[in-house]
Amino acid sequence: MSTIKEKLRQINQEIADKAAPLEAAGASAILEAFPGETRDVFALDPVIKIGDYEISPCFDYHIRVLALAEHPVYKMIIKGDESTEWVPILGDGHFLAWMFTLPVRELKELIEQHGVNDCRQLAEAKFEFMQPRAVMLICDAVINQINSSMKARLSYQGATDQDEKGKAQAKSPPLSAPLTASGG
Repeated sequence: MSTIKEKLRQINQEIADKAAPLEAAGASAILEAFPGETRDVFALDPVIKIGDYEISPCFDYHIRVLALAEHPVYKMIIKGDESTEWVPILGDGHFLAWMFTLPVRELKELIEQHGVNDCRQLAEAKFEFMQPRAVMLICDAVINQINSSMKARLSYQGATDQDEKGKAQAKSPPLSAPLTASGG
């Protein structure tokens, strides 16, 4: 006659034997990338190479500096201000290119040592003799990096209301909205 412990051990083993093929299938499935936006939602953004320059992925610190500098890219992409116009050359273009061609820790040290305004002068010194098209290519890569890092956040499109000026305002996701993305 078997004891209760032996019976439980037997039941657990039966469950494990039945679950083994499902676990193997799950382990295999997790290795396969699914199509669509959720496939890369947690992937790290790679460095983009433009000529001799490496464009860093976007980090939170980049967003903080863009906000401190009141940069047009911050106003357009992060705040969603559609009225902001910007051509990625000269001062703001040089500053954006400069920010993302430095390692983020070095950027932080320079901002802390010199402040945003003096760093704008460092950016000018680095890029003022570069052809505008080259600066624009770097800035395009930077915009891609920012958009890529914001992809999961920007994919939510809630219903909109209008503010007092008639401009559409996106609503925040409801608290009941799932915190994870669905591949369906």
